[in-house]
Amino acid sequence: MKHKHAEVLHAFVDGIECEGWLEYSEKWFSITTFKDFDTFEKVRIKPEPKPDTVLFGYVSKSDIVGLHKLTNSFDNIKLTYDGETGELKSAEVIK
Repeated sequence: MKHKHAEVLHAFVDGIECEGWLEYSEKWFSITTFKDFDTFEKVRIKPEPKPDTVLFGYVSKSDIVGLHKLTNSFDNIKLTYDGETGELKSAEVIK
């Protein structure tokens, strides 16, 4: 009979980062030892991080005229959003 976490255990042995979920904390934690597999309610192979989103736009005095993903000669602002949280990471004025 195969262990319920066999796939993740094999990945852990192969050096792939794995995570465990604790319901009461509602977040994923890094697995560092084999004992962690008994501690966590769910386990998984750590997913690849989502890439950041970069938007370019034109800012005129107090309004923004069209944000988009490709830059053009009229753009004067670059906004970078975190791929995981969607939060604004940086804003840059393009000269």
